[in-house]
Amino acid sequence: MSRIGKQPIQLPKGVEVKLTGTKVSVKGPKGQLERSLHSSIGVAVEGENALVTSKTGTMEDRKFHGLSRTLVNNMVVGVSSGYTKTLTLIGVGYRAAVAGKELQLTLGFSHPVIYPIDSGLTITVDKNTTIVIAGADKEKVGQTAANIRGFRPPEPYHGKGVRYADEKIITKVGKSAGKNYAFGLKLAVPWSARDYHFTVPMNMSMLKLSMILRATPWFPLVLLKKVQKNAQAWSFAKSWVKNLENAVLPRILAK
Repeated sequence: MSRIGKQPIQLPKGVEVKLTGTKVSVKGPKGQLERSLHSSIGVAVEGENALVTSKTGTMEDRKFHGLSRTLVNNMVVGVSSGYTKTLTLIGVGYRAAVAGKELQLTLGFSHPVIYPIDSGLTITVDKNTTIVIAGADKEKVGQTAANIRGFRPPEPYHGKGVRYADEKIITKVGKSAGKNYAFGLKLAVPWSARDYHFTVPMNMSMLKLSMILRATPWFPLVLLKKVQKNAQAWSFAKSWVKNLENAVLPRILAK
């Protein structure tokens, strides 16, 4: 006997379960659901509980026992409290709107994406970027959310796209070989005070940098602000300026 299948299903107030042949029907405040079960599965109502049983108990039929109990339980939960899935749109210009029985999505394509809303489901949009899908059928709610997410899955570098509200996207780090990092530096020049922006290659050596600065009258540089929001670039910028202040400039000024 299945450990899951033998567990009774508690029926909330106002929920009715009926079995006609192989078709089970569950009715409740949120609506009515029907499903056909395997011929070896039976459903009996005892008081406030529903029991799913295997008629023969053979190995071939027992594998449907736990599955059938889970499906019936999902129907009971669906008609009593319902299911919801929340999607979030991440991206510049990404938005959603409900127009009649259609969901209109703007996901960066040359055309809007139109998704028809199935019967038995309600879709609401909050602040143009949050989509809430609700319904009694767990499978239909989950499949609808997966279909909408499939129009623009989150991309792995910046996470832009359609994602579940509780989904965690692990982003990749872009290629950094030969990449230039831009950051701001404040130069304290005796005759002026201006903000300069430099683009420093990752492979620039401190010797080459000292040769560039050898003929300049600039005083020690102070990091002003971050231009590129990238943790690796920010770390490199700080270490570059620290070496510049502590090692290179004192040698230049000493000459």
